[in-house]
Amino acid sequence: MSGHWRQQLRHARRVPFPKLAIVAIIAGAALASACSQPSDSQQAQQQQQGADEQARKDADEKAWADAEKAGTVAAYTAYLQNFGSGTHVSEASQRGR
Repeated sequence: MSGHWRQQLRHARRVPFPKLAIVAIIAGAALASACSQPSDSQQAQQQQQGADEQARKDADEKAWADAEKAGTVAAYTAYLQNFGSGTHVSEASQRGR
């Protein structure tokens, strides 16, 4: 009887290990996959940043066009005050003197 019990114990120890190993491999692969892909919130944040950057560029171009249309020192000064790191800062500085 003790031999039968030992045989069952050996069999019981052998069966869960392969199943556990397979589960661990699958879990590891899923974790690696999840870590390598940006989350939905990260993607949304990147898209929002891109949209914000485009909006700033558009506003900069419109302000520059308005300043050129007016052609006054006050208009170029206003451009520089509102878009101090804008695309046309050097031109506005020269014209606003």
